[in-house]
Amino acid sequence: MKKIAYIFAIGATLFAATSCKQNTEPKFERATTMELNTPPLANQLFTLTPEGTFDLTWSQPDWGFAAAAKYQVEASFEEDFHYYENDTPAFYFTMPTVYTKCAAEVKMEDLAVAICTLRGISDPAQYTEEPARVVYLRVHGYIDGIPESSVYSNVIRLEQVKEYCAVRVPGKLYLVGEPEGWLGPEAANAAHYADWALTEPEDAIDSKVYSGSFAIGSGKAMFRFYTALTGWDDDSWGSQKDDNPVDYTFSDGQFNGAIDGPGFKGSYKFADWTGGNMNFKVDLNAKTIVITTE
Repeated sequence: MKKIAYIFAIGATLFAATSCKQNTEPKFERATTMELNTPPLANQLFTLTPEGTFDLTWSQPDWGFAAAAKYQVEASFEEDFHYYENDTPAFYFTMPTVYTKCAAEVKMEDLAVAICTLRGISDPAQYTEEPARVVYLRVHGYIDGIPESSVYSNVIRLEQVKEYCAVRVPGKLYLVGEPEGWLGPEAANAAHYADWALTEPEDAIDSKVYSGSFAIGSGKAMFRFYTALTGWDDDSWGSQKDDNPVDYTFSDGQFNGAIDGPGFKGSYKFADWTGGNMNFKVDLNAKTIVITTE
């Protein structure tokens, strides 16, 4: 009898230990609150600049465990972040920068882009000066892979925010060389290079992946690329550092190569090119260039 009681006692102890272990394992819970603190500048004139930043802090949502969370700041002209009656402009804007802590050094540029977007400005030519305005901010917190983790902070009010023209438009990469006549890649020649620009997709602004198609004549296939029209030296991307062309050929109508910069001025040269269309895809992140021919 004592032996049975002893075995029962051991089993009970193991069960209790197991139950205790199970109870201490992390378990996801839906967070309901996240407190965004009002910064000291909230009631002051807040003039945005391209290089400026401002600080925001907020509380950690309670998901039941210490989660590797992500946060994004959102802006609106309406305190309730709802649509306007006519749905124009957008009711709020989610800034692209993702934070992993409950504190952010927010780029003023992000907020300026948000305001211009909320104003419905899609082209710098549409921009007009307006007085400082009220802007509302909130923070969206979430855990990747858990849709139920989405939680929004309270809304804070910035009384006087003065933006600047910060319209996000697709970036351009200019083809410079024999096809267009080696005209200087300078701001004064912007109209000329409008016809020789590769562009980012509308839905992939800041991706640094550019595409374009150009008719290039026989014997004219020598070129390099520029990210800005600032002169010959600073923003050049090419086949090598030295300002000398490198000879290439197509294989089955395609060329896959490397590109580097800025400050690389080696041109791509296709001496056996007999004329026609070249389709370009240049990825400055991966530093690759792909050309297909027609």
